[in-house]
Parts: sequence; structure tokens; C-alpha cells
Amino acid sequence: MKLPINTERFNYFSLLPCAALGLLFDSCPLLAAEGPTFGDPVSTGTVNVPGLDEASGMIASRSNDGVFWSHNDKGGLPRIYAFAITGEHLGTYNLPGATAIDYEDMTVGPGPISGVDYLYVGDTGDGNKAPVRESIQIYRAPEPAVYLSQAASSVETDLSGLTTLSLKYPDGPRNAESLMMDPLTGDLYIIPLTKLPAASGIYRATKEQLIQGGTIMLSREGEVTFAVASGGDISPTGKEIVLRQERLASVWVREPGQTVAGALAGIPCSLPIVGKPDEQNGEAIAFDPEGWGYYTLSDSLATQPLRYFGRTSPFAETRLDPIVKQGSEWLYDDAGPLPPEDWYAPTFNARLFTS
Repeated sequence: MKLPINTERFNYFSLLPCAALGLLFDSCPLLAAEGPTFGDPVSTGTVNVPGLDEASGMIASRSNDGVFWSHNDKGGLPRIYAFAITGEHLGTYNLPGATAIDYEDMTVGPGPISGVDYLYVGDTGDGNKAPVRESIQIYRAPEPAVYLSQAASSVETDLSGLTTLSLKYPDGPRNAESLMMDPLTGDLYIIPLTKLPAASGIYRATKEQLIQGGTIMLSREGEVTFAVASGGDISPTGKEIVLRQERLASVWVREPGQTVAGALAGIPCSLPIVGKPDEQNGEAIAFDPEGWGYYTLSDSLATQPLRYFGRTSPFAETRLDPIVKQGSEWLYDDAGPLPPEDWYAPTFNARLFTS
């Protein structure tokens, strides 16, 4: 689905000048003079998924065209939900053997098998601070095939190949709502909440640790001057990192060879976001599968629009549209004669060709 890109900037709370934000939040980093810009939000459809009424985290699938994943906040069942870009419910996928203390975010990326996309669901919240969690859990599974045709009759099934990863912080328990996967290294990043105006810690589990499994000791990689990060994502190219809270969001540009923590130590650019009253308790944010824009979703509405913010600044990456998209209908002829000379032309209609 091609989404329109509006060249006008979205002028909501998140685009207040830094000085104004400083008055409200006591601390505000200087914003970069130049960086990626994104336009007004476009609603791609209305999300109305039975059972999904607190969408705390969200990710856009990179294997299933037009498919999104989300989950409820604390108190829900150990399951995740698939829905279409137009909002229809595609499936409910249970996490067998998992618990659900406080799911806060999810991500997608590399895993043990090369070339396979894995879903990572983060049970990383504090569950209303009782009891204190000595370790947090990440649930990992190969992303299943999901088809838009499932909208006609959504499925409910178990998520196959589920693995439980236990992680500990090196400096005591934390409450975290942001989970991100670096597509370049396969490392997992967690950004815990912190009180304003302090910076938030950046914690990493390496790809090797994730593959080995067992109890993983996270390493503290640095700090980012962004408090109350309720969601985050790293672009499919690995070159941009976004964090959001209810009323504002920022993006950091990652230079070649730079680590995620190194990029987050730099100067961010402000991102347009909707916020209240139209987006109640907005937490979820996710890049599209190509990194051309990002989507947002609220934590507090059972029925709501899926909003897309398209890029308005030049994008250095080459856009690669798939030759044959998932769900396409194939026609072939094996009678022997060669097809017409114009068979490769975009206007050629295989239905009109008969041998």
C-alpha cells in the first residue's frame, strides 16, 4: 500500500520550540538543525481487534506485507495480536508457557537462524512495582506467516518455537517500556524509564548472549537525554532511532560505524506526534518496513486509527519494492511455445496470452 506524503509539517505539541519544552519539562536537549522530517499523519485504517484494548507496543512486520503486531499492557494474557494496515484483526497468537506480568514493547529482528525474522515480546514493566522483579523476560519466536486474507476469519493459535530469555540489569531492577533490535548487529536494546530531568540508561544484550540463552546480564552502554520513553524502534536500515512518550517524540541519526548508544548520545530531531486528546496515552511507535515513515498507536483506546507519518525530507536509501508481493496470484504456461516478445513489459497482460 502506497501512502501519500504530505509536504506540510505537522504542528502539534511535539513541535514546540525547545525553549518552550524546557519550561514544561525542566530539561530539553538542543535539537539538531538538520535531520529527517515527516509530514502530517494519515490514517491507514481503524484498528478494532477483539481483546486488544491497551496497545502498549507495536511493530510493523518486515516479512508479512501490510501486517502489524501488538500486545496489551499489564494485566493481559500471554498473547500477541496481528492486524492489517487497514485495521482488520488477522489473528491472536498465544505464547505457550509464558507469563504476562507487564508487557511493554515488542520488536522484530535477527535471531538464531540466519535470514529469519524473529518477534521479541518484552515483559519488562514493573507490574505496578509489586513485587520487585529481579529479572525480566523477553519472549522470542520466529515470525509466522500471516495473510491479509485472514481478515475474513481471524485465527487463534499458539506461537511456535517460543523461547524465554531472562535478563538482569547490572545496577538493580528497572521499569522499562522501550525495546529495540539493532538490525545491523542483532543486539537488543532496552531504555528504562527515569524521572525528569535525568537521562535514561541504555542497556544492551548482545546477539551472542541472546543466542546462548539462559540468564543474560545486560550491559549499561550509556545514557540518552530522553525521559519517560514509552516506546522506541530502530529503522530497518539501522540508521535512525526513534523514542516517544505520550506527548513528544525524537529521532537520532546514526552515522556509519556508530553504535546505537553512540548515536543516542548525539543531538536528536523532533518528530511530529498526535498526543492528547486524539491519541490517549500514546505509547507505541514503529517504523514502516522500509524506514520511509513511522506509525503510532494509543495505549488506551480499543478502537482507534492507525496513524502513519510519511517522510518529507530526502531519503538516502534506495527503495526496493518486491518483484512479487505476498499473496500475489501466479499464472504460468507450460505448453512449450515462447511468450510474445513484450512479455516483460509492465503493460503485458498474461490473461490475454494463450499458447
